[in-house]
Amino acid sequence: MSLSALAAEITKHAAALDEYIASNDLPEPSFSVDGPLDFPIPSTASPELRASRTALLEASKALYDLATGPTTAIGFAGFHVPPPYIRTRGRWLTKPTA
Repeated sequence: MSLSALAAEITKHAAALDEYIASNDLPEPSFSVDGPLDFPIPSTASPELRASRTALLEASKALYDLATGPTTAIGFAGFHVPPPYIRTRGRWLTKPTA
């Protein structure tokens, strides 16, 4: 799939998610201090909407990988693994064990 085709897929799925968020008065996804900690669409949303989010994530990853190139995408694959804990906005999302 071309970069433009992937970008169109991303736009299509992002628009569907944006529409749901706006029509249900949910908070916009954000990294701001007062933003939601989780993606605002509940697990009770329709299977189509959840599939749209999955498609958005997959197309975004594919576009990123193609834009960086095979050597970078594959060569640094092990470095994309998050640490066992993440501290954000002064809060632990997953507490360290030590």
